[in-house]
This record gives sequence, C-alpha cells and structure tokens, in this order.
Amino acid sequence: MLNKLEINISIKIKDSDNNIEYTTKIEEIEKVEDDTYIYVDFIISEGRYVKLEKTDKYLISFMDEKSIYEFKASIIKYIKIDKLPYMKIKILDKGTRLQRREYYRLKIEKEFNFINITDEELIITDEGISKTDEELIRIDEELIRRDEELIRRDEELIRRDEELIRRDEEITKTDEELIKTGEEISKTDEEISKMMKNMLTGYSIDICAGGMMFYTNDKIDEKIRIFYKLGDYLLIAEGDIVSCIDDINNMKYTYTVRCQFTETTKEGEDKLIKFIFSEERRRASISKGSKENYYE
Repeated sequence: MLNKLEINISIKIKDSDNNIEYTTKIEEIEKVEDDTYIYVDFIISEGRYVKLEKTDKYLISFMDEKSIYEFKASIIKYIKIDKLPYMKIKILDKGTRLQRREYYRLKIEKEFNFINITDEELIITDEGISKTDEELIRIDEELIRRDEELIRRDEELIRRDEELIRRDEEITKTDEELIKTGEEISKTDEEISKMMKNMLTGYSIDICAGGMMFYTNDKIDEKIRIFYKLGDYLLIAEGDIVSCIDDINNMKYTYTVRCQFTETTKEGEDKLIKFIFSEERRRASISKGSKENYYE
C-alpha cells in the first residue's frame, strides 16, 4: 500500500525519442540512500493504458508557482498495489530549474464555474473553441431563441388558414420546418441541461494570465475547463491542476487548488490581461478617493 502524498502533484513525462508528452500524478516519493524514486499513476491516453518502454530516455517535469523543474528519469518497473497499476521511476540527476514567465497576480474573490475534462475532448484554439463551449456560451441566446421560435410558431399557425387557401404544399413544408425547429430546440435544451449538470463551482483567490488559485468543495481531476466572467466577457480556458490541497483549516471550502492555464484564445488572454490591469487602476483610483471606473 502506498503512503500517498498529502498534496496533488502533476508531472509531465516526455519520451525524447518519439517527442511525445504524457501527464500523470505522483503518488509517493521514496528515498533509498542517495537514490530517489517516485511512484506515479499509470498513464492513460485516449481511454487506454500506455505502457512506456523501460529505458532511461525520459524527461520528467513539474512546476510550482515560479519555476519548472526538469529531471532525467528511468522507468524501473510496473507494479500493482491494491489492484491499481503504478510505475516506479528513478530520478537520474539533480534536475534543472527553469524560470517561468512572470505574471502579475490579481487578488480577486469571485465565484466561477468549471468542469472536469478528459484528454479526448476538444481543446481551445485561436480559430475557435470546442462545440461544447460554443453551446454553453449560447445558453442565454438559445433560451431567447426558443421563445422567439415559439412565437413564430404561433404566427405560422395563424397564417396556416391563409396558406391552406393558396398553397397546400407550402403549408406542409412550413409544418415540417416547425416540427424540425421544435426538435432542434428540444435537443439544445437537453444539451444545455447535461452541461449544467456537470458544472462545478469554484471561488477564486487570485488570477493572472498564466493561471489561478481558487477554493472548491468539488472533486478535481487533472484537467479542467473554467468559465470566468470578466465584466461582460466570458473567459473560457483549459488548465492543468498543479496542486490540490485538502485544506483542513478552511471551514467553508474543502480544497485549495492551483491551476496553470494551458489553452485559451488570444482574445481571451488579451481580455484577461486588460481586465487585471484595469481592475488594479480602478482599485488605485478608489484608494485615492476617486470613484472613476476604468474598466471598459
């Protein structure tokens, strides 16, 4: 049985020969004389276990708030503990500390939503975002559209008598379109309901262009997608969980989480940076006695 770490540390394992990178989680760190071993969760990619070759060609990296640490490593063996598969990995050197890009962190207490995601889901790109995200952004628009379609259907039904006199074929076509519209509205409502059921709640502590820290009472996976309101703009970003600490001293929230953003649009990043600095100017203005609001 593993003596598991109290904090959640995600690491990346890079296969230098094939230039492939995998993400998993450290479960235990073991020191044997001068050697260091780590036990990590078995890698899962596209819903399947990935069994890497037992060689010393791997690079392992993890990060804290300021730096990325990179080590050469060798996979020693695969083991099962309590029927769960793990990899035992040996650290081969003292590692390299890489400076991360510095971001200004804005302290902001704000409720937001997020969902756990899997590697198989679509990621956000500058060309667009996943279909699920597009549907979520259009929740309000779809609900408004649904009312408009219902009104339109009533109007079409009123005009149906006139259409019966003029064009029986057109009436049939109109009715089919109305049925199709009703089915599309119903389908959209089901998709929205499904997404809302999976929606979790967080409470931000601080945020920057590179990531955020927040509280939550919900169980966190290794990857999440956040939905964070910046004024009238909804920021959607995907992120890796850097750490998830069970905060026993916090009476309101169960976990304190640090998340590094890995995917967002260029527009989203620009909006976030603008929001952070506008909010700082607004706070500075208030502290000087001015009530001017700089955020646009």
